[in-house]
Amino acid sequence: MSSQNKNFNKKQNWIYHILQFIKFGIVGAICYVVDVSLYNVLVFAPSINFLSHAPVTAKAVSTAISTLLSWILNRNWAFREHKTNSKRKELIAYILINALGMLIAMTCLGFSRYILHLKGAISDNISGNVIGTGLGTFWRYFAYKFILYKKK
Repeated sequence: MSSQNKNFNKKQNWIYHILQFIKFGIVGAICYVVDVSLYNVLVFAPSINFLSHAPVTAKAVSTAISTLLSWILNRNWAFREHKTNSKRKELIAYILINALGMLIAMTCLGFSRYILHLKGAISDNISGNVIGTGLGTFWRYFAYKFILYKKK
């Protein structure tokens, strides 16, 4: 293979990874809106707030729902070339990876609420939905790329 072909393949590979990361980001943005919206409805919506007394539980519910949506979108779009043959095994691995991501977000929220005693919509959203989700996103991307959907 000539060096010109090698350079073209490297460039093509680089573009592929950038496009995959952009797709992952779009899926993440959609699921982030679902997660944050649902959390705020469960905890702060005046007519619904039946989990206002349990913000960490509300975060678990909102993250679980957005995780299922994320699996469907990532599997069928962002990482579709790397799907596994067994949906069940893939979903179980996806849930385990996301459980750790959810634990990261819940830990940040719990630390803010119960250690720092910060209560309210702004502190909850910064700790759980900005810091926690941000840290969890880094974990998820690398886990999907190098564990779940690694090239064969």
